[in-house]
Amino acid sequence: MVDYEEDDAFWASIDVDAIIAEHNQSASTQFATTAHTQAQNPAVCGPISFLTWNIAMLEPPFYAPPGWTAADSEAHIRSVIAEKKPDLVHLQEVPPGPDLDLGPEYVMLPARTSSHMGLLCTALRTSRLCDVALDRVQVFPGFGVMLTWR
Repeated sequence: MVDYEEDDAFWASIDVDAIIAEHNQSASTQFATTAHTQAQNPAVCGPISFLTWNIAMLEPPFYAPPGWTAADSEAHIRSVIAEKKPDLVHLQEVPPGPDLDLGPEYVMLPARTSSHMGLLCTALRTSRLCDVALDRVQVFPGFGVMLTWR
């Protein structure tokens, strides 16, 4: 397991800006396609639920049993999200690399940005793409993300 906080060689080898640009381009295309498909069959929107989670670079939590891995952390996160079914998911301290698989009900928004430790990622439950539409996603230098709805 890589110690992300202290492994300067690891961070020096990561082109975070390229990873973010690639993600945001890919997520933008995926989001636009999903939004168009859902707009053809709008649902009635009710209350909106929001989950934010600092996943600490998928490191084992202090209460994890011995031998806990990053894959175990990812599976746990996915199971909680599947159980709770939040409409919006915002993950903090996500390790660089491919998007986390949150399951087929979620699409990553083109709003990935870097923070002091890893990346920030935001996902939307696809069944919530309804008559209240996401109008604009803004990513700010540092680690700010603003979602505007109409």
